[in-house]
Amino acid sequence: MVSKFLTKKSVTIPPISVGTNFPLSEYNKKGLWAGWDNPPLSPEGFEEARKTGGQLKDFTFNYAYTSALLRAQQTMDEILKILNQNPPITKNQSLNERNYGDFTAKNKWEVKEKIGEEEFLKLRGQNADPAAFNATRFWVSTGVKVELKDKNDPTPYWLIATRKPKKLAAALD
Repeated sequence: MVSKFLTKKSVTIPPISVGTNFPLSEYNKKGLWAGWDNPPLSPEGFEEARKTGGQLKDFTFNYAYTSALLRAQQTMDEILKILNQNPPITKNQSLNERNYGDFTAKNKWEVKEKIGEEEFLKLRGQNADPAAFNATRFWVSTGVKVELKDKNDPTPYWLIATRKPKKLAAALD
Protein backbone atom coordinates (compact mmCIF):
# COMPACT_ATOMS: atom_id res chain seq x y z
CA MET A 1 0.00 0.00 0.00
CA VAL A 2 2.73 2.47 0.92
CA SER A 3 4.78 1.66 -2.18
CA LYS A 4 1.78 2.37 -4.42
CA PHE A 5 1.36 5.78 -2.81
CA LEU A 6 5.05 6.60 -3.21
CA THR A 7 5.10 5.66 -6.90
CA LYS A 8 2.22 7.94 -7.93
CA LYS A 9 3.26 10.47 -10.56
CA SER A 10 1.03 13.25 -9.24
CA VAL A 11 -0.41 14.13 -5.90
CA THR A 12 -3.63 16.05 -5.42
CA ILE A 13 -3.24 18.73 -2.81
CA PRO A 14 -6.46 19.70 -1.05
CA PRO A 15 -7.59 23.27 -1.69
CA ILE A 16 -6.32 25.91 0.66
CA SER A 17 -7.49 29.40 1.48
CA VAL A 18 -5.24 32.43 1.48
CA GLY A 19 -6.40 35.45 3.42
CA THR A 20 -4.93 38.93 3.27
CA ASN A 21 -5.79 42.14 4.99
CA PHE A 22 -5.94 45.29 2.94
CA PRO A 23 -2.85 47.45 3.33
CA LEU A 24 -2.57 51.13 4.21
CA SER A 25 -5.60 53.25 3.32
CA GLU A 26 -5.89 57.02 3.39
CA TYR A 27 -7.71 56.71 6.75
CA ASN A 28 -4.93 54.52 8.21
CA LYS A 29 -2.39 57.21 7.35
CA LYS A 30 -4.38 59.67 9.46
CA GLY A 31 -5.04 57.26 12.34
CA LEU A 32 -8.78 57.13 11.57
CA TRP A 33 -11.04 54.12 11.94
CA ALA A 34 -12.46 53.29 8.52
CA GLY A 35 -15.01 50.65 9.45
CA TRP A 36 -17.68 50.83 6.78
CA ASP A 37 -16.54 54.14 5.35
CA ASN A 38 -14.97 53.62 1.98
CA PRO A 39 -11.58 55.33 1.73
CA PRO A 40 -9.28 54.17 -1.06
CA LEU A 41 -5.86 52.65 -0.59
CA SER A 42 -3.05 55.15 -0.24
CA PRO A 43 -0.18 55.06 -2.78
CA GLU A 44 1.81 53.12 -0.15
CA GLY A 45 -1.14 50.73 0.19
CA PHE A 46 -1.09 49.99 -3.54
CA GLU A 47 2.64 49.24 -3.28
CA GLU A 48 2.05 46.92 -0.29
CA ALA A 49 -0.65 45.07 -2.27
CA ARG A 50 1.77 44.58 -5.18
CA LYS A 51 4.40 43.21 -2.77
CA THR A 52 1.80 40.79 -1.40
CA GLY A 53 1.07 39.69 -4.97
CA GLY A 54 4.78 38.97 -5.44
CA GLN A 55 4.82 36.88 -2.27
CA LEU A 56 1.91 34.81 -3.60
CA LYS A 57 3.55 34.09 -6.97
CA ASP A 58 3.51 30.32 -6.42
CA PHE A 59 -0.26 30.21 -5.95
CA THR A 60 -2.93 29.75 -8.57
CA PHE A 61 -6.32 31.04 -7.52
CA ASN A 62 -9.49 29.39 -8.77
CA TYR A 63 -11.77 31.82 -6.93
CA ALA A 64 -11.36 35.13 -5.14
CA TYR A 65 -13.53 36.63 -2.43
CA THR A 66 -13.48 40.20 -1.18
CA SER A 67 -15.59 42.53 0.87
CA ALA A 68 -17.76 45.25 -0.64
CA LEU A 69 -15.24 47.89 0.50
CA LEU A 70 -13.22 49.73 -2.12
CA ARG A 71 -9.87 49.29 -0.33
CA ALA A 72 -10.33 45.52 -0.14
CA GLN A 73 -11.26 45.35 -3.83
CA GLN A 74 -8.26 47.51 -4.77
CA THR A 75 -6.02 45.16 -2.79
CA MET A 76 -7.46 42.12 -4.58
CA ASP A 77 -7.11 43.80 -7.99
CA GLU A 78 -3.45 44.69 -7.41
CA ILE A 79 -2.58 41.19 -6.21
CA LEU A 80 -4.28 39.55 -9.18
CA LYS A 81 -2.58 41.98 -11.62
CA ILE A 82 0.83 41.01 -10.26
CA LEU A 83 -0.09 37.32 -10.52
CA ASN A 84 -1.54 37.82 -14.01
CA GLN A 85 -4.59 35.84 -12.91
CA ASN A 86 -8.27 36.46 -13.49
CA PRO A 87 -10.35 34.13 -11.29
CA PRO A 88 -14.04 34.79 -10.73
CA ILE A 89 -14.38 37.32 -7.90
CA THR A 90 -17.22 37.30 -5.39
CA LYS A 91 -17.79 40.59 -3.54
CA ASN A 92 -19.85 40.33 -0.39
CA GLN A 93 -20.70 42.82 2.34
CA SER A 94 -20.55 40.09 4.99
CA LEU A 95 -16.76 40.15 4.52
CA ASN A 96 -16.57 43.86 5.42
CA GLU A 97 -14.55 44.79 8.46
CA ARG A 98 -16.32 45.70 11.70
CA ASN A 99 -18.51 48.74 11.83
CA TYR A 100 -17.23 51.27 14.36
CA GLY A 101 -20.53 53.16 14.49
CA ASP A 102 -20.06 56.62 16.01
CA PHE A 103 -16.28 56.11 16.09
CA THR A 104 -16.04 55.68 12.30
CA ALA A 105 -13.76 58.29 10.72
CA LYS A 106 -12.60 59.36 14.19
CA ASN A 107 -8.97 59.38 15.26
CA LYS A 108 -8.46 56.10 17.11
CA TRP A 109 -5.92 57.59 19.53
CA GLU A 110 -8.27 60.42 20.48
CA VAL A 111 -11.02 57.84 21.02
CA LYS A 112 -8.64 55.83 23.22
CA GLU A 113 -7.88 58.94 25.29
CA LYS A 114 -11.59 59.71 25.64
CA ILE A 115 -12.85 56.23 26.61
CA GLY A 116 -9.74 54.78 28.29
CA GLU A 117 -7.46 51.83 27.57
CA GLU A 118 -9.78 49.08 28.80
CA GLU A 119 -12.82 50.20 26.77
CA PHE A 120 -10.61 50.88 23.77
CA LEU A 121 -9.31 47.31 23.77
CA LYS A 122 -12.84 45.96 24.04
CA LEU A 123 -13.96 48.15 21.16
CA ARG A 124 -11.13 46.87 19.00
CA GLY A 125 -12.51 43.37 19.38
CA GLN A 126 -9.42 41.21 19.80
CA ASN A 127 -9.50 41.79 23.52
CA ALA A 128 -13.26 41.75 23.89
CA ASP A 129 -14.40 39.45 26.65
CA PRO A 130 -15.42 36.13 25.07
CA ALA A 131 -17.92 35.61 27.91
CA ALA A 132 -19.90 38.66 26.77
CA PHE A 133 -23.26 38.21 25.09
CA ASN A 134 -22.98 39.65 21.60
CA ALA A 135 -26.18 40.46 19.71
CA THR A 136 -24.67 42.61 16.98
CA ARG A 137 -25.42 42.70 13.28
CA PHE A 138 -23.03 44.01 10.65
CA TRP A 139 -25.79 46.01 8.99
CA VAL A 140 -26.62 47.96 12.18
CA SER A 141 -23.97 50.55 12.98
CA THR A 142 -25.07 51.52 16.49
CA GLY A 143 -25.77 49.68 19.69
CA VAL A 144 -25.75 49.60 23.45
CA LYS A 145 -23.32 47.99 25.86
CA VAL A 146 -25.06 46.79 29.01
CA GLU A 147 -22.78 46.08 31.99
CA LEU A 148 -24.09 43.21 34.13
CA LYS A 149 -23.74 43.37 37.90
CA ASP A 150 -25.24 39.96 38.78
CA LYS A 151 -22.65 38.02 40.81
CA ASN A 152 -24.35 34.76 39.79
CA ASP A 153 -24.01 35.49 36.06
CA PRO A 154 -20.52 35.16 34.55
CA THR A 155 -21.55 37.30 31.57
CA PRO A 156 -19.72 40.64 31.99
CA TYR A 157 -21.82 42.63 29.53
CA TRP A 158 -24.21 42.47 26.60
CA LEU A 159 -23.54 44.16 23.26
CA ILE A 160 -26.87 44.78 21.55
CA ALA A 161 -27.22 46.22 18.06
CA THR A 162 -30.04 48.72 17.63
CA ARG A 163 -30.88 51.58 15.33
CA LYS A 164 -32.30 53.44 18.36
CA PRO A 165 -29.56 53.16 21.01
CA LYS A 166 -30.75 56.13 23.08
CA LYS A 167 -34.28 54.69 23.35
CA LEU A 168 -32.95 51.26 24.30
CA ALA A 169 -30.53 52.70 26.85
CA ALA A 170 -33.34 54.77 28.39
CA ALA A 171 -35.61 51.72 28.57
CA LEU A 172 -32.90 49.70 30.32
CA ASP A 173 -31.94 52.45 32.74
